[in-house]
Amino acid sequence: MARSSPTYQAFDARKQERRVVRDTVREDDLDAVNVTDVMIRSTSDDLQIGFFAHGDAAGAILYSKKRRRVILNIVVVSSLSRTSSRRWAPRIDHNQTSDGVKAAVRSRYGPPAVLTVQEVTTPAPKDDEVLIRVHAASVNRSDYHVLTGSPWPMRCFTGLIRPTLASTGTDFAGRIESTGPKVSKFKAGENVMGFGGVFGIGSHAQYLALSERGGIVPMPASITYVQAAACLEGAYYAATALTQVKPRAGQKALVYGATGAIGSAYVQLLKCSDVYVTAVCADEHRHLMMSLGADKVVDYRTQDFTRDTERYDLIVDAVGKTSYVACRKLMQNDGVYTSSGGFENLFFAVATWLVGRKRVLFIGPTDIVGNLMLIKDLVEQGRFKPVIDRQYPIEKISEAFAYVGTGEKIGNVIVTMD
Repeated sequence: MARSSPTYQAFDARKQERRVVRDTVREDDLDAVNVTDVMIRSTSDDLQIGFFAHGDAAGAILYSKKRRRVILNIVVVSSLSRTSSRRWAPRIDHNQTSDGVKAAVRSRYGPPAVLTVQEVTTPAPKDDEVLIRVHAASVNRSDYHVLTGSPWPMRCFTGLIRPTLASTGTDFAGRIESTGPKVSKFKAGENVMGFGGVFGIGSHAQYLALSERGGIVPMPASITYVQAAACLEGAYYAATALTQVKPRAGQKALVYGATGAIGSAYVQLLKCSDVYVTAVCADEHRHLMMSLGADKVVDYRTQDFTRDTERYDLIVDAVGKTSYVACRKLMQNDGVYTSSGGFENLFFAVATWLVGRKRVLFIGPTDIVGNLMLIKDLVEQGRFKPVIDRQYPIEKISEAFAYVGTGEKIGNVIVTMD
């Protein structure tokens, strides 16, 4: 087989990927599952990005054809793996008799119309689980991707052909109904909120059984379930990024897409660090941005934000609609760019690490409990405000997803389960 042939390159990349995974994931997690084919996408004459799945792990590799080796790999162990999914999210068994609990259910990937609200059986918590009566949850971009199965690489975590979980939902606010005998962190009757990761935990349901070791924290007493649900998914992503970037007082940041759940959280969290914030959004939302602390508002409809005369220490694309190339000239020499979308940022993360001082950060989610506790503390201090656009009952969850799919939501869209 010629080393220059595409077949050899894919084969060699697959060998490299197998080694990377086995060096990264515990051997007892692999379960002798074969590596799936690597999906190769050329990014230049030399570099290729490969997306792969291996048992409980999936991720991406950056492969150099000239060097014939992997030069960067990112491997993530799914919280919905075959071993951990049984601890995290209940599956809906259609053969059981329903006891009247409502849940948003789908059997395939597709548009919002594939979701229906059905009556299902209340999940039974295991020894280390808590049973949560969910009162509110957000419908967000992560949920929309899980619903549609797009982009394709995320199906390595959510099910290649059909979704692993029947219900959608990544976050929740509710009350603990009961606990397993080995639970020590929570008690029945406590109000809690939580986030289960980008791939979902099936929280668009009235009841949810989760491990006490998951992303669950006490809910601030000063807010409602609906408000708490608006302090989770977007706020968590922003908090995770900023705990890694570590902005300092006096620095300058630009947030593109500042009115969304993620963007509005970035604005508030950056102001908590005394950072000068420029918010890029439609001018009709200027008052909202100023109320959240933004120092400057740029209307993207009438102004080209890339012609701004400011130079920024941090640029955030909170909606995945701009690029490092477009924003590079706005950055300080040691500035940082990060985005909530786009696998091309993986390539730029490598390129900027090798050349120059400006950096692109490809940030993965970490420390769910720690970041949720940070948000909880800021809410209790009055330094973080939930931004809510619309609220729907669970019976109209398809409408909520359709609205999120337009990309026009302001802050959070909430579904109530009562």
